[in-house]
Amino acid sequence: ILDLLTERQRDLGFDFAMVLSSSGKLIARTEGPQIAMDDPAKDPVVGPVIQSLESATGYWFREEGAFQIAVVPLADEEALVGFLVTGLIVDEKFAEEIKNISGSELAFLRTTGARLEPVVGTLDDEEMQALLAQGDAIGGAVNGDPVRLQIGDRVWLASVSAAGDAKSGGISVALTSLDKALANFRAIENALLIVAAISLIIALPLSLLIS
Repeated sequence: ILDLLTERQRDLGFDFAMVLSSSGKLIARTEGPQIAMDDPAKDPVVGPVIQSLESATGYWFREEGAFQIAVVPLADEEALVGFLVTGLIVDEKFAEEIKNISGSELAFLRTTGARLEPVVGTLDDEEMQALLAQGDAIGGAVNGDPVRLQIGDRVWLASVSAAGDAKSGGISVALTSLDKALANFRAIENALLIVAAISLIIALPLSLLIS
């Protein structure tokens, strides 16, 4: 089983994988992050798959780091034989790949009590600190409507989503520059103002001449 996992790891590029029995016992795992999972049935991502037998994805925020994982049941014809857990490390490379696809800046944060702590993201240190300083606004926007945030001299529209379970307290923040998004509209507005001004300058002499 470990040989098959290692072969699939080379083919598919995941960072780690583990195979669980039908009851959730660990059978094999690849090298990489050795993430503790005391009771798979109670894990916020693995547990629901064991109960429903439906594939799921989610995030782990642990002391070892942050990970995006996928869990699928394994069956031999109609007989359940176990579960496959594959995972990617949520690091700067991971965040940059999402940024390149979505066009948004991204930050993964962990909540510790009432504080937000950075895990990884595409913002620089100064921008990340400015983001963390607006913890109340971020906390109130989890899984809700996007919220406006002022970071430096730019205005951002932030979409905040829960990424993990209540215990881990992980959230993701996708930031779209409102200034950039409105740039085209402002360019059209400025063009209309210029056209209106030129029209007014031309219209006044013509109206006097016609009169």
